[in-house]
Amino acid sequence: MIETKFDRAMKDFVWNIIETHSQLEDIHSVWARLLGVTEPQWLMLMAIMDLDKGLGVAGIDGAKKLGGHPGFAANQI
Repeated sequence: MIETKFDRAMKDFVWNIIETHSQLEDIHSVWARLLGVTEPQWLMLMAIMDLDKGLGVAGIDGAKKLGGHPGFAANQI
């Protein structure tokens, strides 16, 4: 199969996204370590900060924002 310019561009694009995601995970890991929490706990804190409008945040809402299971969110909180 001959690779077209479009195919190459799409592969490059996908790999750029994967690389960026990996670098962001590294940053998240460092920030979590500085706060003394795990990376999932740090992500939950970020979700709570984003969702909080001054009345608190339900754990299920945090789980939904992160695409996780409510039981996991409750355990981390």
